[in-house]
Amino acid sequence: MNTQLLSHALNDLGEKYVAEALEYAPPVRQKRPLFIALAACLSLFIAFGLWQFRSPLETVTLSGGETLRFAPLSSVPTNSLDLFVDTRALTAYEREALFPGLSAEGFGVWSGEDRSFLGFEGHLGRVRFIFSATETLLQDTIIEGTEATASQDGVGITAGYFRTRPNSQGKRTVIYYATFTLNGQTFYLENAGEEADKDSVKSELAQALEGLIENGALPEAAFPSL
Repeated sequence: MNTQLLSHALNDLGEKYVAEALEYAPPVRQKRPLFIALAACLSLFIAFGLWQFRSPLETVTLSGGETLRFAPLSSVPTNSLDLFVDTRALTAYEREALFPGLSAEGFGVWSGEDRSFLGFEGHLGRVRFIFSATETLLQDTIIEGTEATASQDGVGITAGYFRTRPNSQGKRTVIYYATFTLNGQTFYLENAGEEADKDSVKSELAQALEGLIENGALPEAAFPSL
């Protein structure tokens, strides 16, 4: 448990898909600055060919019959988060208290100054997600461009997607994301895979999204201590 910059603390995000997009074998992991969520890998996707080119809206049907629309992404500016934090893996009990019935895996984030709980970074199956407990968003990826909005159980959802240029085998990687807010708490989700499997990628994200919305805002009593 070390105090460190947030951009250094939250890592291991989407590296498989960055490697596939750039067509090289992943190197041995080294300690290096990585931004939360897609900040690091998005810059690589942009540099090596973000491939939208008049991409259409993508959709998935939620369990209540609502259609969630993913709009194509246009740009992804990022900024380093100069925030000192403490992080540690949460116990199974702590994860269940935060996200009951969802089998979440990941670690908590606390302020390095007053040790207040800031949020959680982890995954539900293949779907990665970030929970920000306060107005301090644990996400420095700023999504710009047209985004589609839907609602589930009265909760507004903003969603989008982007894809890479085809690699030498003609395959593309697609990443779908969605974000919503409950009582000042912000949730960000993303799921990635080959474009040929995009229906299952969208369905997995939708299932995780609905589970988090069904659980509602997290009670402060469930926030773990450092």
